[in-house]
Amino acid sequence: YQRALGGLYQSVLRAELTSRYGVAFGEIVKGQAEIAGVPDDLLALFSKRTAQVEDALAVKLAEFYEREGRDPTMWEKAALTREAAADTRIHKSSRPVDELRPGWLEDAADIGITNESLLLGVHQAGRSQDPVADVTVSDLVIRAFCDLQRPIAGVDGQQWAQAVERAADRFIDGCVDLDPARGSACPVLVLEVSPVWISPLRR
Repeated sequence: YQRALGGLYQSVLRAELTSRYGVAFGEIVKGQAEIAGVPDDLLALFSKRTAQVEDALAVKLAEFYEREGRDPTMWEKAALTREAAADTRIHKSSRPVDELRPGWLEDAADIGITNESLLLGVHQAGRSQDPVADVTVSDLVIRAFCDLQRPIAGVDGQQWAQAVERAADRFIDGCVDLDPARGSACPVLVLEVSPVWISPLRR
C-alpha cells in the first residue's frame, strides 16, 4: 500500500498548503506536483540530488545494454535506479537549517531569485489558477483500471476499451450516490461496494 499511502499523503499536503497559503500546483505526475509559480531554474538548482541519480542511472543503463544486449525490464530498471540512488548518496549535513539558509538564499540570488520575487510569483500563480475541472467517479474508475490492469494477449485495442468501459459500469452500478447533484457545498462520494475483484474481461 506504499504507493497509495504516498499519493494520499501528497494529496493531503497539497490541500493543506492551498488552504493555508493559497498556493496552486502544477500538473500532478505520479502523485506529485510542484508549487505553481516557482521558476524552473530554482527547481533545477535545488534538485541536484535528482540530477546526480539520473546521471548515475544513465551510466548503469548503458552498461546493462552493453552487457546484456537489451534494455532492462521494468523490474531490472527499478533495481538499477535503487543502485544509482545508493551509489550517489552522501552523508547529510548535521548543520541546522538556520546555518544552511544563508547559503540557499545566496545560491538563489545568483540566478536572480529573491524571497520577494519568489513569493510574488507563487502568489500570482495561486490567484490566476484555472478553475478545477469536474472529476466524475466514472473518470476515476476508468483511470484506475487503465493504470492498474495490464493488457491481455489476444485482446485488441477496441476490445480492451470496451472491456474497461464494461468493468467501470459494473463497478459504478455497485455504488450509491456517487455523483451528488451539482451545487452542493461539499460533494461527497459514498462508496458501498463489496470487496470483489472485477475483471475487465468478465461479461
